Amino acid sequence: MMIADSQVHIWAADTPERPWPPGEAARAHTPTPLTAEKLLEKMDAAGVARAILVPPSWEGDRNDVVLAAAQRYPDRFAVMGRISLEAPESRAEFLPLTRTDGMRGLRFTFHTEKQQKLLTGGAADWLWPAAAAAGVPLMVHPPHSLHLIDAIAARHPNLRLIVDHLGLVRPKLDHEARPFARATRIGQASEHCRKGECGHGLFQRALSVPHPARLSAPGVRRVRAEANILGIRHFAGAPPLSADDHSVYRRTHLAGPGR
Repeated sequence: MMIADSQVHIWAADTPERPWPPGEAARAHTPTPLTAEKLLEKMDAAGVARAILVPPSWEGDRNDVVLAAAQRYPDRFAVMGRISLEAPESRAEFLPLTRTDGMRGLRFTFHTEKQQKLLTGGAADWLWPAAAAAGVPLMVHPPHSLHLIDAIAARHPNLRLIVDHLGLVRPKLDHEARPFARATRIGQASEHCRKGECGHGLFQRALSVPHPARLSAPGVRRVRAEANILGIRHFAGAPPLSADDHSVYRRTHLAGPGR
């Protein structure tokens, strides 16, 4: 069975030549940057064949490090990148960026109060039709705004969406029974995704849980049954993951929980 990690961060140092946004240094998972080569060592040790690289938010909206890694190791890495929803140039940059070698789609977080306003204030309105028309998958983390994602999926039935962390608010873990009630809400949205068929809109889950917590197999089965969510298949030809093998349904602890 091929195991693909659905979200891993690698990053470069905060330097005058390549500065991070102010005040972000404390958010890095480790004091020392995690390089592609170090990540490959960890993946090999854990038995992980491939990984989706997501630029960490503390570096800002940039994709240089992850794209360079995906282009050096195309059989191991692909990228779900970042782009600013508010920058005027983003609309023109969207299509060329998503057609870059190694790029598979884009990732957006909407879990903070400021980020939620991107959904309600119109800043993200251009993104959904653009991504649907171009067939570009989007990873979204909207734990407080699933009803808005539901409405977006209804308006754009061909939009390929991946719900980060199963729509849960970290640090709640999946072995708590209450968070799994949210599967019904994700399931409502998946009704607009043509029952999860890849060609007609995709509602995958990209779930991160802090190590050593693991998904409970009953929880996984319930989510798959109620929300009709597919296994992780970011790479063409990668097999769907079995709900019974819940150990591969947790995110391998490589670089810490995703942000």
